[in-house]
Formats: sequence, C-alpha cells, structure tokens
Amino acid sequence: MPAPTSESSSALAPITSGLLAAALAEGGVAAVGALDSGGGAVAGAAALLAASATIVVAAAVPLALVGWLADREAARALGRGLTDALGGRPALATAAVLTALGLGVGLGAVVGARLGAMMTARFAAGGTAAVTGVGVALFGLAVAPAARAIGGRLGARGRSAGARWALVGVVAVAALAVTLATLPVAWAFAPTAFALGFGLGLAARAQRMARAARGWRGPAALAAATLVSAAPLVFADALPSAAQSALLYRSPWAGNLLAAAAKASDADGDGYAAILLGGDCDDADPARHPGAEDVPGNGIDENCTGADAQRYAPPPAPRARAEGVPRRQNVVLIQMDALRPDHLSFAGYERETTPRLDRFFAEAAWFDRAYTPAPSTRFAMSAMFTGRDPRRVPHDDLGGNRYRMRPEAETIAEILTRAGYQTMGYTITYVVQHNQGLGQGFARWVTPWPVDDWLANYPVAAERTTDASLAYLASVGDTAARPYLLFAHYRCTHDPYIAYDEFPYGDAEVDRYDSALSYCDREIGRLLDGLDARDDRARTTVVIFSDHGEMFGEHGLTNHGNSLFENDVRVLLAARIPGVAPRRVEAPVLLTDLAPTVLDVAGLPPRADDGWSLLAQLGDDVPARSLFMFTDLWRGNVHQQASAIVEWPLKLIRDVRTNVTALYDVAEDPEEEDDLSSARAADRARLAERLESYEAYAVQPAR
Repeated sequence: MPAPTSESSSALAPITSGLLAAALAEGGVAAVGALDSGGGAVAGAAALLAASATIVVAAAVPLALVGWLADREAARALGRGLTDALGGRPALATAAVLTALGLGVGLGAVVGARLGAMMTARFAAGGTAAVTGVGVALFGLAVAPAARAIGGRLGARGRSAGARWALVGVVAVAALAVTLATLPVAWAFAPTAFALGFGLGLAARAQRMARAARGWRGPAALAAATLVSAAPLVFADALPSAAQSALLYRSPWAGNLLAAAAKASDADGDGYAAILLGGDCDDADPARHPGAEDVPGNGIDENCTGADAQRYAPPPAPRARAEGVPRRQNVVLIQMDALRPDHLSFAGYERETTPRLDRFFAEAAWFDRAYTPAPSTRFAMSAMFTGRDPRRVPHDDLGGNRYRMRPEAETIAEILTRAGYQTMGYTITYVVQHNQGLGQGFARWVTPWPVDDWLANYPVAAERTTDASLAYLASVGDTAARPYLLFAHYRCTHDPYIAYDEFPYGDAEVDRYDSALSYCDREIGRLLDGLDARDDRARTTVVIFSDHGEMFGEHGLTNHGNSLFENDVRVLLAARIPGVAPRRVEAPVLLTDLAPTVLDVAGLPPRADDGWSLLAQLGDDVPARSLFMFTDLWRGNVHQQASAIVEWPLKLIRDVRTNVTALYDVAEDPEEEDDLSSARAADRARLAERLESYEAYAVQPAR
C-alpha cells in the first residue's frame, strides 16, 4: 500500500481532531460521574483518562481505515468538490462536514437512549445506527446551503484566521444550545456538542500543520496514541471505585465499548471477564463469578465478594392486627407506574400536582419510607402480588428485560379467588406483552384498550383505565358475600412523558412528567369518587402505590432501573383501610408487604411471606428489620447489577460487577452525595456481611 501523502494526512486531520475531542469529552463525562459519585480529584482524573483511552483505542482501527480511504482519488475528488461548492473555503467545508456528523450522532444518541430502554441491545443498536446514518445525510443536505450562504457573506474575509475561528465559535455555541435543549441528559451526551466545537478548532489548526508534514507522521502519531491510550485500560481494575463506576455506568460510549471488550475476553464463558472491570475472580471456573450463587458456610467465595456468605435467618413477622378493622373487605389496588413520591403536593412538592390525591392521603395511612424491592415493573409487581422477594418468586428471564412468572408462584389473586372473591385486573400493553404471568389468578387480566393499539391510546390511557374500572364496579354487587379485588394500573408518569394542555408546567422532561402526574391525579380522582359513592365504601380498602421511582439527572441518570439511589427506589404507598385512622407511618416498609396486608384485610390466615402486613406496622413498637433490594437491567452491552440493604437511616449499595460498595445516611443525606464507607467502617462491614448472607438466601425459591 502506498504511503499516505500529505494531502491524505490533511484529509485525516479533521477526523483525528474530532476523535480526540470526542475522547476528551467522554472523559469529561466520566470525570463528572466519578465526582458525582463521591470520588475525589484522583478518581475524577482516573475516570477521565480511562474513558478517553477507551474511545481512542476503539476508534483506532476504523480511523486508520478512514485515513486509507481518504487517500483514494474518489475521496479527494469529493473533498475538492465540497470545498469548491462552498466557495473554495476548506474551513467551511470542514465545518459543514463536522456539523452534519455532530448533529447526526446527536440525533442517534437521543433515539438510541429511547430504543435502549424499550428493545433488546441488538435491535436498539441497529435502530440507532440507521437513525444516525439517515440523520447525517439529512443534516448534510441542510447544512451545506447554510455554510455556502455564510461563505458568501464572509467573502474575502473567509480566508482569514479570525473568520475561521469566529465560525468555529458560532457553530460550537449553536450546537451546545441545541444539545442542552433537546437531549434527555445534557452532559451524558456531551461528546456530540463538545466534539463539534473543539473538533472544529483543532481541525483548522491540524490542517495547516498536516500540509507541511511528511506523509508518515499522521499514521505514526495515530499508532503511538493508540499504544499510549491502551496503557490505562490495562490497569482499569486498579482504578478508584468511583472511577470504575463512572466508567461503566456514566459514560455512554466508553461503558458500552468496555463491556463489549470484557465480554469478548471472558475465558470460561460465564458472562464475566477477569479484566476490563469484568469482575471475575476466577476466569477458569464458570461456577465462580460476581453473579454466582454463594453457598453459605462452604468456605468458597463463589460470587467474588471476598468472603463466604453466612446463613441468613429471616426475622419473624409481627402478627398483631389493628383493632376495629373489618374482615372480608373489598380490595382496590391502584398502581402508578414510575411515580416519585416527592412530586406529590401532599409530600411538600413545590407544584400543586395532586389535589385529588391529597384528599385521599388525608384519610389514609401514608408510609413515607416505602421502598420497592427492585426498581423495575416486572419485579415490583411480582413482589406485590406474591409477598416474596422477586428473586424468590419462581420465574424465567426471557432475555433482555422480558420476564415470565411461573404457574407455581402463588398470587393473592389466586388465594382470594379460592376464598370466593371476584377478581379483575386492568394493566398495560407492555406488561401483557413482555411480563408474562403476572396476572395469574385474576378472572380477567386485560388492557382497557386493544392490546396492540397502545400507541394511539397512550395519551388517554388513564381515562380508559378509569372508565373500565368504573364499569367493572357498576357490574359487581356490594354484598359481603361476594367481595372483589380490583387492580388498576396507571402508566401516566412513565417515560415518554406527555404534557397536557390543562396542566402547563413547561417543556422540560420534569415539566412534562409533572403535567402527566396532574392528568393522572384527575383520572384516579374519578375512580376514587366512584368508590366513595358506593354503599360498600366502609368495607373497602384502597391502596395507592408506585412500583418504582424515576431519575431526572440525579447522579447523572435518567429513567429508572439502573440504580438503587433513593429517587429510583423510594415509592408511594398509602392505604385507606376502614378502621385505621389517618396517620403518617415512619416504619420503613417494602412493596412485598402489600400481599400479606391484602390477606389480612380479607380475614385470611397469614403465610410465611417475606413481607409483613402493614396493619402490624402502624404503631410505635414495630420491630426493626433490614430491607433488601436489587436491580438487574441491561442497557446496551452493560449489565447493571447491584444490591442494597437499608437499616434506617443507613443504606449500603454494592455493585455486583465491580464489588464496589457505598454507604449513605439517607436521613441526613437524602441526595446520597457523601459516601460514609471510611468514616463508618464498622457499619459498612456489618451491613455488607448481612447483605452477603441475604443474597445467598434470596436466590433460593420460596417454599
């Protein structure tokens, strides 16, 4: 192959500078993530270096290929044609190309973030690539006339260095403004804006240098940069803990690239590698890896935590029952998907988002320290319907984030049906299609719209759910002989959020979320009004709860399921139970407590559940207990697995893959910014040992 000429080096320079800018921007993203996770300057610098290196190393081969292609006559002719079309100004040609690339990649990033939350990694990657390619082409068609017009305005001044730098500044500021206004997490996709602005500046300088350089220097510099950049990745497993977490979970491109490389280097095929933050402590033994079941007391550390788990003995559930509570009650369960309780006006939110729910809460027992056992719908609903830790519920993982609960899992709907209850469950399309088996035991488990027609019904889904629920209530009697269980699932506050004209809060993500919440409040209010008008109101327990929370940039995260931070795992839980006076309950509770509560108000005997009846947790003498939670979610190539233990007010979070732990006092530090692992080492060790023991217990199916 002929040596690259200075002209090809010149063609490669803008691409190289754009790569360096993207690498530095990704490093900046990782550094912010490390600092935000409680790491210091050293962790931030380490994360910056490692993330930047990942981008450079991953791009080295395709960049070399691009450089070789740029040396072809066809590529040079294309470059000359573009330059001529833009008035003979190379700076404008470079600006047009990089602008189209930057905007196209930015569009792909937005779409990719959405697809990654809804599809398998394969389909999401394909869709992202397709949208990026189309976006680059379309933006190229739009940018070229604009650049040509700018060139005509500049005239002879367009050849001056000042004009070129002015153009760089204008384009960079415009791109940054668009990015901040449109992307779901502004800084998480900083490479798009930063690479555009910084890359244009570097390109202008690099082109002039490349013209004077000998042909071999460009490829040699690329090879040297690749070798130097690879060095930090060799020591990735020795990075500070905050840097490791930031690299894997806060860096959108570097994290996925690193996870893919780790998967490729997995020697024993257990899904975990011994290098590149794979976490495997024995890559020759497929029975030992971070996700393995640790057999208590056998002297072997199967799950790579550094210790063998001890046997866990569940504490006995308190059985005291509130006085004056009628038996054989009707039960209405209202699930608000992805609702953060701190966005309720009743809870002190700055906006009056929930006036109708506020009236309900004034009559209910509000459990303001309620948690989900896992911040994803499939796990939360399985826990709520069975009273079990979701890991102890017999189920199958069907790939991606799809789920099937097995028939041997006993639900409250099955128990109540055998006790003579009428049962009805209204859920959403996603649950029916992807979370199979959750409705077992219900006489009917349906969506209030044609199951495949969810998109057209999504803006009015809450209205459909309320209408269907009211119609069902009108069809059932109000005698104690045939009580009913009604489940109504509302998805208003789940992404994508819809802004309603009646509730105009603004155009930001959180504004649309609040608007959707107010819409949901109105529609659930109609259902509550219908329940209040019935003759059997005094024999009907109504529970309103959310399955998980939602993130809006806290810790650099959006959506839900990818962390165990408070905003992801704290949920709404309020119960209006006849015979129970309204109150605020401070005892920490879990959604697993719902199933034994339903059996309690139905007057049925208790089971040996993981949950405790809420009726036994209303007083001041509730026994202390540990709450356990976990997350298990795929985002692209990254398998996000973590577990946590809460012993109020302390919470310990452990990342499964890196075995990194963090300790927080969530009462004093609700934003979880101050890791107390060093300051309270004894508490950290105690909670870590208890969490390890429970994890070994939790993977055993309930009997």
